[in-house]
Amino acid sequence: MSSMQIVIVGINGALNSGDQTLCEATIRLLRETFPGAQLSGVHRSPELQERFFPGVKWLPQIGVSYSEHRIARRLTNLWGLGIAAANVAMGLRQGHGLSASARGTYQALAKADLVVGCAGGWLEDHYVSIWTNLVQLGIASVNRVPVFIAPQSIGPFRRALSREAARRILSRAVGVTAREEISLGYARELDVAEERLRVFPDLALFERNADHEQATALLHRLCGPDVPLLAGTTLMPWTFPGASNPAAELEAYLEKVAATARLVYQRTGMKTLFLRQIRDDKGHTGDGGLVRKVAERAGDCGVFCPDYLEPALLRGVIARCQVFWGTRLHSNIFAATQRVPVVAIAYQHKAMGIMKMLGMGDYVVRIEDFDPTLLAGLIQDAMERREEWRGVLDRRFADLQPEWGRLQEFLAQSVGQAKP
Repeated sequence: MSSMQIVIVGINGALNSGDQTLCEATIRLLRETFPGAQLSGVHRSPELQERFFPGVKWLPQIGVSYSEHRIARRLTNLWGLGIAAANVAMGLRQGHGLSASARGTYQALAKADLVVGCAGGWLEDHYVSIWTNLVQLGIASVNRVPVFIAPQSIGPFRRALSREAARRILSRAVGVTAREEISLGYARELDVAEERLRVFPDLALFERNADHEQATALLHRLCGPDVPLLAGTTLMPWTFPGASNPAAELEAYLEKVAATARLVYQRTGMKTLFLRQIRDDKGHTGDGGLVRKVAERAGDCGVFCPDYLEPALLRGVIARCQVFWGTRLHSNIFAATQRVPVVAIAYQHKAMGIMKMLGMGDYVVRIEDFDPTLLAGLIQDAMERREEWRGVLDRRFADLQPEWGRLQEFLAQSVGQAKP
């Protein structure tokens, strides 16, 4: 009997240290639950993924383009997705009309034994990529391939068309796992049956290894032999959906981050270490320019790290911070895994839900309307109560560890129930 064929979709992977960690954890979950299974993954940059995950067969995303022209990229993507969606609507297994590479991806999804939505936060229609992911899941669903969604932030769906497409797919899925309670509610609105729905922690909470040796060397390179007290942070180029002037909202947020860094230094003597989470890749610009811009505004109150750091090294650097006050969800999670107290700037409900799960739900401000004075006060409080919060995080992680085994059991049970 041939081995089980599993295809993973919804992967950002090695472009982002948080998503890289989620991809690692999703692959580990599948390998431990289904030993001997053949894993494939769909990604816009299969060559990049191959460097970091060589044990997986990487397939090109349907409709992907590496053109330097944004309009050409979008048109190519839309054309490929449109043809794939037409095949889905007709219930076809071959991917007629697609390029040879895209047809191979289509057929892999249509003929798999299981398609898994990678853990993350891509099931909401603020992101353009929602349609890429829904079409890929739709290929599996219409061909009666079991679909399982790994721990995910779900919703909100602002548009009726994407909401209905998500409902059709998720209501047929053999298992849907949300990573916080708010997403659980959105999943229920999409008609996911209760017996197929569970809450499990973000998978990055199970990846705690850190490179402390290289972290020490990096901080000495950035700061000299006497490394000051540090408060780490990351930034998000949030688009402020629904705002009347998103560009102005983004600029105000960036200025408030710089102002907060100055206040933190004045009050505590901690310099803010500005860290990256997004790497540069062909057709994709990382977050170095944005982070440098805000670090320069913070002046002598900040330290800019120009390097993109792989997850273990990033966790090691964050472990040297007294407190972490990030906007990006997974840098906050990295801090928690290293027992560093966290103050979160929440751009979506997922941050609030996960901070509550960690016991730090009172240490959250909203990106739309936070006040630098209030934020600096929370950071100072977290620093002063650092040892107390380290104990809280130790207990939380002890409570979370059995959830990995329970997730494996739910995944195996869900797929078993899907077999004829």
